[in-house]
Amino acid sequence: YDAPEWRIAHYDGTPVSRGELPLARVMTAGTAELGMAYAIEWADGQRVLLSVNAAPLFDAAGRFDGMVATFEDVTRDEMAGAALRESERLLRQSQKVAMLGSYVLDVPQGAWRSSPILDEIFSIDASYPHDVAGWVAIVHPDQRDEMLAYFTDEVVGRRQRFAREYRIVRPSDGSEHWVHGLGELECDAAGTVLRMWGTSQDGTDRQQAEQALRGAEEKVSQAFGA
Repeated sequence: YDAPEWRIAHYDGTPVSRGELPLARVMTAGTAELGMAYAIEWADGQRVLLSVNAAPLFDAAGRFDGMVATFEDVTRDEMAGAALRESERLLRQSQKVAMLGSYVLDVPQGAWRSSPILDEIFSIDASYPHDVAGWVAIVHPDQRDEMLAYFTDEVVGRRQRFAREYRIVRPSDGSEHWVHGLGELECDAAGTVLRMWGTSQDGTDRQQAEQALRGAEEKVSQAFGA
């Protein structure tokens, strides 16, 4: 424990006190301690992550007589897990910045699962019906028939890629937004459509900017035409 060439720390790098060592924890608890996590940090910078399981041993009189323990090197697993968590965090942040949500639709069941960002774009929560009827209800009334026919006939019927920009009306406040939807079908060996994986991005700001630009161009054209 006091060896100068290495030290024991928690995974986050904070020091481990004597009372937190396996033997002390088992003696204090009087029972097995499982999944104790320690980091061994060497003077050259090398770091090994350990998972420790320990249980007390008692003599015939029931007095504490020692400890049996297992030490497992989990460095690779922990590093892989940390990298995965960081990757997921970056994905969530990038989706939030881009206002890009994702979904997977079970086509035969007509039910879809969505990322938190997509629910934010649609302004819905977990209680909202995540099915095709629920999606159609979000679509702007002027485009509902068009979008349902496009999904049913073109995408599912003809096995085409979903790629369409359309308007929605948010259930929470009734505000209109533009959404750019993309989706790829997944079919079985017989060609039966199983799922559609895709994304939806809020394109409201871009649409408003384009409309403002077109309006400005029309004003300039009218001014020069006059």
